Amino acid sequence: MFKNKKRKKFRRRVFFSFLVIEILMFIIFGGITYVVYMDETQKRSDMSMDSVGERVRKTLEDVMTGMREYYIGISDDDGVQWLLEQNNVPYESYSGYIDAQKMLQGNYSITEYIKAYTFINRKTGWLLSGTGMYPLQDLNNREEVELFLEGQEKELASIYWLNNMRETGASETLHESRRVDLNGMLLVECFRSTGMDRGVLIVQLDMDRLRTLINNVKEDYEVCLYSREKKLLYSSNEELYEDSRAMVENWDGRDDIKNVQGGDGDGYRMNLYTSTRDGVYCVVGYNTSQLTESGEQLLIILLCFGIGFSAIVVICFYISRRISKPVNELMRSMRNVLGGEEEIYDEFLFLENGVEELANNHNDMLKLIHSQERRLMELFMDHMIRGELSQEEINTNLQRFGIEGEACYRLLAVVCLLEDGNDAALGDLEREAVNMMVVRQIPESLGEELFLPPVCYGEEILLLVGAEDSGQMTDRVMSVYNKMMDYVQKNYKLSAAVGGSQIFHMLKHMKTAYNEAIETLRNETTTLYFDENAVAFYEDFADRKYVKNVYDTVGEKKLLDALNQCDREEVHQLLEAFMKRIRDAKVVRHERSYYLNRLLISMLNVLSDAGIAINQIFNHQTQDLFITASKTYNTDKIRSFLENVADSIMKALAEFRRSDVLGIREQVVELIRESRGSITLSECAQRLGYHPSYIWKILKTEGNQNFTDLANLEKLELAKQMLLNSTDSVAEIAVKLGYSNTQNFIRFFSKYVGMTPGKFRKEGK
Repeated sequence: MFKNKKRKKFRRRVFFSFLVIEILMFIIFGGITYVVYMDETQKRSDMSMDSVGERVRKTLEDVMTGMREYYIGISDDDGVQWLLEQNNVPYESYSGYIDAQKMLQGNYSITEYIKAYTFINRKTGWLLSGTGMYPLQDLNNREEVELFLEGQEKELASIYWLNNMRETGASETLHESRRVDLNGMLLVECFRSTGMDRGVLIVQLDMDRLRTLINNVKEDYEVCLYSREKKLLYSSNEELYEDSRAMVENWDGRDDIKNVQGGDGDGYRMNLYTSTRDGVYCVVGYNTSQLTESGEQLLIILLCFGIGFSAIVVICFYISRRISKPVNELMRSMRNVLGGEEEIYDEFLFLENGVEELANNHNDMLKLIHSQERRLMELFMDHMIRGELSQEEINTNLQRFGIEGEACYRLLAVVCLLEDGNDAALGDLEREAVNMMVVRQIPESLGEELFLPPVCYGEEILLLVGAEDSGQMTDRVMSVYNKMMDYVQKNYKLSAAVGGSQIFHMLKHMKTAYNEAIETLRNETTTLYFDENAVAFYEDFADRKYVKNVYDTVGEKKLLDALNQCDREEVHQLLEAFMKRIRDAKVVRHERSYYLNRLLISMLNVLSDAGIAINQIFNHQTQDLFITASKTYNTDKIRSFLENVADSIMKALAEFRRSDVLGIREQVVELIRESRGSITLSECAQRLGYHPSYIWKILKTEGNQNFTDLANLEKLELAKQMLLNSTDSVAEIAVKLGYSNTQNFIRFFSKYVGMTPGKFRKEGK
């Protein structure tokens, strides 16, 4: 016992030694993982921060430079000259006042960033703003405005941005009438002549809209904006402002500063970007404490994983004693399977006998499966008739059944008939019961001549015959036919009608053979064969030539017109005439399916032309319509099916035409403006939820314009503005408007304007 205790202590020492080694490995691995994780996370954050900073800078340039270029562009405008030439407040010139207001409030691309504008005619002492026009002496803050104007006389530039941000606490009279708000970022444009200002335009930038714009592009980073004078314009985070203030004040303003750590190592990590063309610096940063928190979370996860793994090792150590008894567990499982309560003296002998008994049970199961082979073959044939198996799968199943394929095949469809000819007395269930009884008791001599066992398939019994060549096929089919007729007549006092498919050579064509055999049974021209107790084959009537075309295109046009007018009575009469023409011409399966599919497509196109999605009407079962048409043989059933489809179409048309379609053209125009003309009719239709052809008709009807005309007019207006208000080359403008080839843009512009873009820009300037 003493020795045994010593052995246990030794095992435990070894176990705990390995446990300590494991914990040390986790500590080392966790430390390395933490360092690598923090380094890579910081690199990714720095790269992402740089990308966000560039986007912020570009966004500022787009807005502020766009405003500057627009007001530079209108400096020579007739409206500005009109304002400068008015000696008195032009109260009586209402049209001039409206035109001037439209010009001063900016175009569609900058007007949302303009909070207020004021034009001051210094020469004659009156002003025009968004609230009206009145003499300068009527201003409530006249002294403040005059002091501001005197300060701008020293500015050499004719147009410039001015940071006039004040301390927190805006004026309480911000919205007071007859008051010029000079707080914020101002775009000042001076109209001078002979050393004096004739007029001054003051445009106030909407800082709230600018903040919203910056928030949309800054993602999870924080942003501070500073003016050229290094005054704060906007800050999304107070801590970032505190960390960046000293860096901005000591900065020489020449080069960008990247990846600066603030707050003594635990503050914000920042990028400082040089001024935009209009004198705005931007600082982008993120809080490094967030990285530390994520790293700490990683360490906690690794620690938990290490503790959990150690716990699993401890548990496995104590469970190992039970693993030493696998034979007993296996023996217990074997007893549960085989049963028995006798005492076991030799476990391995018991397991050997149990395995032998399981093998015997397996053999018995195989015998049971063999006894069900007939049923499996019937299921196999059913899958082939449905067309669910490829040729490779068919060959695999034949090998599994031990059946060798034949060179050619013919499928026979058999319908059992009452000898008095009163087949209508048999309902569907009665006929199916008779077929199942006939198949179940079919003679062995007849079954041996079939390639696969016969199956009941709906109202028919299907017999598959195989042979080496067509000659042997003829003899074997006649033998099968004669034995089948004798069998049903002697045993059930029934006669039978037999229709056969064409000879086919691959079992994957079983579905086509089934359709041919059923067509042979159902076709009215094969009745004579049945009366003479003979087999009717598909090729006996399918290859006949027709002298005239059966499909009535005139009738089709009348039918489509009636559908569009929702004339139910006329539609039903035309469908009845169509089916009578098909029936009188004795059209067979393939040609009839073609005519039916053609008519169905024409009917469904009525919905498409009206702008209605077909799947919405038929619940995504459009394909089932064509399958139903191809599988229906009775003329009356086909006509009833077509009438139901037509009724659904007319109901959908009536409901759709009652719906509200007003305003569709305005929605299309709005989408074109939003995309600057770079949207297709299909994309527009998808966003509005209409069919493209329907939108095309609406545009043509309401404005006598198509979608392309509207898109081109929008692009033309954009092109004119860019040519007059920007310094971009013609090639650059073409690229911005989505043209891959500059010559295509020049041809497009010349077609609508009558001159080339270069000449238009020259004359416009």
